[in-house]
Amino acid sequence: MRLELRHADLVTCIASAGSISAAAASLSVPQPSLTTQLRRIERTLSGALFVRSRTGVSPTPLGERLIPLMADLVRRSEAIRCRCRWP
Repeated sequence: MRLELRHADLVTCIASAGSISAAAASLSVPQPSLTTQLRRIERTLSGALFVRSRTGVSPTPLGERLIPLMADLVRRSEAIRCRCRWP
């Protein structure tokens, strides 16, 4: 699987929400679907991005390195979209 911008968006949303279920609600997708997508992303990256617990998620050491990069990618893509809307 190739990572895409939407994957960075999902990971960033999970990190911001602090839980997979809260991120799923925010994205209007079923929680099992989001969990499956996250597992595919983690498999592609050869490591877990989050430690899951009953109270939510927290970044693993790999997540601590990659989540900020993914968040920056999402911010930059939004900036590009905004610039494309200008006359």
